[in-house]
Amino acid sequence: MRESTKATRATILQSAKEIFLECGYQEASMRKIASRAGITPGAIYKHFSGKEEMFGEIFAESGNKLMALSESMLDIDFSAMSDEQLMQVFYSRISIRTLELLEDDMQLFHMLLKNDSGTYIRNFRKVYITRCNEFATRFYHELYLEVVGMDEDSIYKTMDAITNAISDSCEPAIRPDVAMQTIKDKTVIVVEIFPGAERPYYIKSQGVFDGTYVRVAGTTRHVEDYMLRELMLEGKNRYFDSEICQNMDISDSEIEELCKSLKETAIRNTWQDSEKVKIKDVTRNILISWGVLKEEGGKVYPTNAYALLTGRMVGQPVIQCGVFKGTNRAHFVDRREFEGSIQEQMDAAYQYVLEKINMGMTIKGMYRQDVYELPTDSIRELIANAVAHRSYLEPGNIQVALYDDRLEITSPGMLLNNVTIEKMIEGYSRPRNPAIARAFAYMKIIEKWGTGIPRLFAACEEYGLPKPELIDFDGDFRVNMYRKRDANTETNTETNIETNTETNTENVGRIIRLMGEQPSITVKMIAQQLGLSVGGVRYHINKLKKDGVVEHIGSSKKGTWVIHD
Repeated sequence: MRESTKATRATILQSAKEIFLECGYQEASMRKIASRAGITPGAIYKHFSGKEEMFGEIFAESGNKLMALSESMLDIDFSAMSDEQLMQVFYSRISIRTLELLEDDMQLFHMLLKNDSGTYIRNFRKVYITRCNEFATRFYHELYLEVVGMDEDSIYKTMDAITNAISDSCEPAIRPDVAMQTIKDKTVIVVEIFPGAERPYYIKSQGVFDGTYVRVAGTTRHVEDYMLRELMLEGKNRYFDSEICQNMDISDSEIEELCKSLKETAIRNTWQDSEKVKIKDVTRNILISWGVLKEEGGKVYPTNAYALLTGRMVGQPVIQCGVFKGTNRAHFVDRREFEGSIQEQMDAAYQYVLEKINMGMTIKGMYRQDVYELPTDSIRELIANAVAHRSYLEPGNIQVALYDDRLEITSPGMLLNNVTIEKMIEGYSRPRNPAIARAFAYMKIIEKWGTGIPRLFAACEEYGLPKPELIDFDGDFRVNMYRKRDANTETNTETNIETNTETNTENVGRIIRLMGEQPSITVKMIAQQLGLSVGGVRYHINKLKKDGVVEHIGSSKKGTWVIHD
């Protein structure tokens, strides 16, 4: 690395550290960091993929030391230690060493361990806290745990007292299940509290804002503001996307434009001409019935769903896509960030993944057909579900990451009440954003609620791929779809992209030649004549249109192609 490059990189890191400490991770922006460093935001991307990578590099040395210390805790054998030895280990080996480590980078550690966001921070915090919990459990088990049981004369009085204490201290009132159980010939009290529907539950004496807590990664944390807002809506059976979007005005022409756009998307996503003619117009009343618009006092207001579907939401979230070499985020190969309406973002992210994954071929009848290494319908539906079901109250973006071994899609927002991964695999679904889900269903972007995950597992099995992985972690939800790997070879993402480029270039040339020879040819006819999938042809054509190479004039049935030099 040249000295000038090293100096610029060091300047960026120092500026980033200052901004992180001043603003916190979430409020730190690339623009602020660039301004502090005296360069343009675009120049930063020559050195770093984003603020997450910068934070990771700044924290790496101290973080690795802390991780090593936490891991060393797990190597301690407490079983043969006396009480004095246990306490000595706790204070000298753990407490003192931890304090010494924290002293140098106290502010960074504070940022890391508080409820800030960012994938690096969340992952580090999850692992660290899990290790510390495991150590603490083992330590206190050896030091204190002893089953003593309850006096049978007072056990019923104690059970009543526990029930009353829980009911009186929480709002809304909680009715615990309190029962007796025998352990090691001792009678103990077992208290079970099942999930309730009247969220949020909070400590009455502290009030709803200070007294609401959530369980994240095995720990109890004070609820973050966006989580509390979502819990309050959930408890009232209301949805963020159906709430009126404040300080947003709309006109009749803007509503008509959205209706027109939704229908055009629905037609574009419908392959059979016989089905296209069945697509009904979207009207103002339909948007109201979906929850995209809301009528109050004879006036129509836009909801948050309207703002998201038109790309007019203040702080409109984006979809971040990236390709990584290897199986972690250490080395970027390519990255993109898609803006606009949420349906446009979803389609762009889907096309991006298709462009980056491998493509093979199979013979079907007389024709050669291109076959992607991953089931394309599942890719599309996973991205669509992430957009439709993410939490829009959480300040974060959907991330689509392609590694050598997997496609990883992460969406902000923990699972809703009574929704579990086991239920999702069985087909259970509870929409977080029903207004958006209804609009997406009309546009043929998603199918019936709850069918996506079972179809994903079935598609991966049909492709001979490992089972997908569903992960609910630290306020986010992630799906991993694993790529097929040859045990004797190592997949190289850069090579994959090059191979795809060669294949795609050949197909693009063939498509353009057909358009020139048959200007009125349809997408379906192109796919049949070239032995390609309709989706693959449409992907190439959309890219050609965007680049200004081809143009379609007229309707989808009777129009003609124009090729620009």
